[in-house]
Amino acid sequence: MSGGIEEPYTIAALPKPLDSENGQIQPATVYSLNGSRKRKRHEIAVGIDGESVNIYNIQTQSTVSSYALPPQSYLAAPPCSIYCKRAKPLQSQRNTYLACQSRPKDSRSKLVAFTEDIGRPQNEDHEPRAPVKRERKLRDGKVVGLDIVPTADSRYESAPLLVSYQNGDVDCVSGDLNETRWEHTTQEEVVVEHASVVDLDAARRGLLKSRQDVLALLDPSISEEATGNAPILLCQVVRLGQQRQLRVFGLRNVGASGLQMQRSPLELVLTHDLPEKYGDESSSFELHPASGMLYQRHGSRLTIFDLSNTTPKVSFELGKKSGHVQSFARLSAGAVIVSLQNRIAVYDTKFASVLDSLTLPQNKDEQATSSPTLLSHFTDLGVVVAIKSTSLVAFQLGDAVEDVKRQRTQGALLSDVFAKGKFTNDALIVETKEKKRKKWDDWKAKVDTIVQQRDLPALEKRVAKDLHVGKYAKHDDVEPLTNGAANGSGDDDEWDLLPQHFDPQHIDRKKAVYILGKIFAWRSKTSGFILGQRHLQLNFPSKNILRWLALAGLLKAIEVEHALPQVAAEFTARPYVAPGDITTAVSEADSSFGLLDSLLSLPAYWDLSEVVQALQVLIASFEDQNESTEEAQQLLTDGDVDMSDNCADDKSEANLEAEEAAALAEVERATKFLEAGLSTRSETFRKCLDRLQEFPPKDITKAMRAQMSQDEIIFFIHIMRMELANGGWTRPYDWSNTEEEDANLDQDISMMDNGVSGPPPATKDLLSPTASTPSNHAIRTIAHLLSCSIDAIGLSGWLVGQSSNVWATEDLIESLVNETSAIVEGIYHAENLVTYLQEIDKTSATALKSAGSEKRNKRKLDDMEWTPELALMPVGGRSEPPVVTGAGTGKGKVAVKAVMAEQKSRGLGEYGFERIRI
Repeated sequence: MSGGIEEPYTIAALPKPLDSENGQIQPATVYSLNGSRKRKRHEIAVGIDGESVNIYNIQTQSTVSSYALPPQSYLAAPPCSIYCKRAKPLQSQRNTYLACQSRPKDSRSKLVAFTEDIGRPQNEDHEPRAPVKRERKLRDGKVVGLDIVPTADSRYESAPLLVSYQNGDVDCVSGDLNETRWEHTTQEEVVVEHASVVDLDAARRGLLKSRQDVLALLDPSISEEATGNAPILLCQVVRLGQQRQLRVFGLRNVGASGLQMQRSPLELVLTHDLPEKYGDESSSFELHPASGMLYQRHGSRLTIFDLSNTTPKVSFELGKKSGHVQSFARLSAGAVIVSLQNRIAVYDTKFASVLDSLTLPQNKDEQATSSPTLLSHFTDLGVVVAIKSTSLVAFQLGDAVEDVKRQRTQGALLSDVFAKGKFTNDALIVETKEKKRKKWDDWKAKVDTIVQQRDLPALEKRVAKDLHVGKYAKHDDVEPLTNGAANGSGDDDEWDLLPQHFDPQHIDRKKAVYILGKIFAWRSKTSGFILGQRHLQLNFPSKNILRWLALAGLLKAIEVEHALPQVAAEFTARPYVAPGDITTAVSEADSSFGLLDSLLSLPAYWDLSEVVQALQVLIASFEDQNESTEEAQQLLTDGDVDMSDNCADDKSEANLEAEEAAALAEVERATKFLEAGLSTRSETFRKCLDRLQEFPPKDITKAMRAQMSQDEIIFFIHIMRMELANGGWTRPYDWSNTEEEDANLDQDISMMDNGVSGPPPATKDLLSPTASTPSNHAIRTIAHLLSCSIDAIGLSGWLVGQSSNVWATEDLIESLVNETSAIVEGIYHAENLVTYLQEIDKTSATALKSAGSEKRNKRKLDDMEWTPELALMPVGGRSEPPVVTGAGTGKGKVAVKAVMAEQKSRGLGEYGFERIRI
């Protein structure tokens, strides 16, 4: 055997279609059916419009069977030929099915079946018979595929045939075309591009390898015991507009016992959305269920999807940069052979390298090379069958695929990669790379210009244009504004972000990382750099861009560190993003907490360190609010400023200007915070607590202990106490002196000398009843976070206590014990109260029901007519119960009479026989 692809040799010469303009040649692989086992044979069935359907043996290079077709017939789909091995003394049988139509684009087709006995007859007197032809009309619709459904009864009778239509309908016809077993009509407007019947055992190894839920749904134990047929799968590739889906249906009870079923046995069990990049044009597909690979040829591009995982992913692409794929054939799980313009090549789908190639000889009579259409690969023969012009040819591959199949324990060798590089056009590749580089440089230059001008609205428009979001997608060019906007976005409208805008499969990660590196920057020493924390600063506080980055999963410490420069002037070592730096930068850029509130509201994952840092920033805002007010008041008065006659001194003027600028900055910050309202901070705090309580308690305790000081944790404990008091958890139901308790709690918080707490109004605004009404479910969150914060202080922290106030720790512990006891007692009383109310409700309902029945019985007894016979004593000495006559009809009346008759019989005395002796 040769070491490379050999020159093609001709297997058979094919007749030309009778209609040279609209006629086509449609080949298909022949399969053998032994019971429910479906295997590939060394045969190819070729259908020629208006001529015949011929079956060729690849190994012997001979014509096995041939069936003539009417001159006006056109094949609507490739033929389906099955070689059935039947039980003795029955002969083997070949069934060939065709979907024929009278015109090239006719919507009505008829089903034609050729049945032929193969092999030597068991009886010598029995002579071989000619093939039997049967026909059956199909319903309106374009047929896209014919396939056999293997059943356990295939050894005795013909297996049923599945007819798939382009509009999604499916028909199941008996193998002899005598009847339609069932029909399936879809309600959706879809276009089916591929349909094939798949064995469940093969799909279990690849297509459904990671879908145990689907396998549990398709458990064959019940159906196998009932009918002896394992579930069969029907796989369809459908197109809905520009989106394509792979749908997997389960087929149950399609054997002989399912004749004339009233309900379709199709059951949708799995749907995969395929990554779509090519529009709504038609494509050709090939599905290999054992490996979970789906091959798609769209135009001149070949794409291979890996469906063995929970979500499809593209594992190989060809034809995007160079070369035009004319056809393809699967060789193995790691190799594929493709037909290009002037050659055929074998590609390694894992490394995208060329294993072998063959340049095809050019035809002297024609200017363009006739590219062969690859059909199928026969592994044991080592050949690939193709149709070239009007000939059926075969390519001997030799050892081209052996390198992919061979398992190496010591890794690849250097000799394995020689002469197997990617076959590309160097000039075309260089030109394409140059265009991409120029386009990237132009985009970076525009972004850099916007960043230098600090034009936030222009930056948002640039990003929105790249994402095709909203109205900005219509602008072809974005001009930066003259003045810019450094403290907020010029457009307050939020982007309507759809899943395709932040899906990792659709976004341009290179541009996203570049934008991320521009909106963040390393903090300098003049801007408040602290070793171990506060390494970042947010240059562009854009809510829309930050929301997009957070949904795309790029607003993480490792992503920000990767996007920023690896060397900074203010850092002696390599800079890094400390835990909580992103939250700190966002909160410092927007002191009103509106930006932080918007980010915490997104359905995106946040690290525990970032959530704890947000909690720390919110706690510190109480201290900042109080201190900024006092410092601004002092700086705006003459309390600390020297107003002597020596003000002409340069140093005094510089100090005066600095203090005035600081005072104005603090006033501006306080004004901005008041404009946003205290409700924003309260809402942000609530969202932060909701995210925090979702983490495990041990991780929360560890993060609090690492990032928060003891004073901040104790302040957080007091906030939780305030929430318990506002929710009414520490007060019984008959408590009336609520103002006194709130005053005592506020006094406990204001008496803290830890430098963190502020006046009572600053704490009350966070959890005010006007923000949201107390919830019964909040007690779980409060108890969870309160337990974690107490554990974060630790046993040593509680033993040492607060250095500033000796009695504060003891009072706090005592208050926590009393409040916890009151809460538990209140919950216990609440549960008892609920139980009592439920019992009262049940008792009242029963009492009302019994009172109503007594009134009805009394009314019936008053209406009864008494006769003299009723006053007589019956035989046996027992009184006869009164007979209640009611207006009843039907079964109720009969039941009442039977009960009354039984009561009368029981009321009679026991009869006996006594012998009288004389």
